[in-house]
Amino acid sequence: MEELQNYWEEYNFNRFNPVDLKSFETLTILFPILAVVAADHNIDGAEKEFYLEEIQRKVHQNEKLNLTLLKEEVRYITQNLEELSPLMLGALKILVEKDGLAHELMDMMLSAAKVSYESWQAKTLYGESDSRLKLSKKMIDLVVEDAISQKERISDEELNVIKMILQKTNALTERNKSILENLSN
Repeated sequence: MEELQNYWEEYNFNRFNPVDLKSFETLTILFPILAVVAADHNIDGAEKEFYLEEIQRKVHQNEKLNLTLLKEEVRYITQNLEELSPLMLGALKILVEKDGLAHELMDMMLSAAKVSYESWQAKTLYGESDSRLKLSKKMIDLVVEDAISQKERISDEELNVIKMILQKTNALTERNKSILENLSN
């Protein structure tokens, strides 16, 4: 955990208002989602709605987290994604190894890619249409086909980001390799 604390201190070094360690861990877990939705260098309304829902879910799971702070920090991270990537990936690698999050990491990134890649269903459900419907991720998963069986649901940019994150965090399990192979074919 000392190594994670070093990443946390490095993150806070450039921040006017430092974040607590638990918030940093949450931001680290959210980082792969942000990296995938930003893979095309454009975060649209559906993608933003998706990661905001993920932030709210994390706050709901741990009431000690500050929603406003997390939203501000996510904005900072998305604006400085390239610069912060080495730091966030280093911290993520520690959390993946410590908590056994390799499969959860892949699942989170696939969910983000589903929302991200020009799915009219997801855009409609997340409010990128005249109807402005707002439904949960579970509902979207019922409408949007599984990314594993539908390669066109994941762009090459997103696939490259997913591969890079899995490699840099030592999360390339047999299951995750199999999913990547299916997505690459």
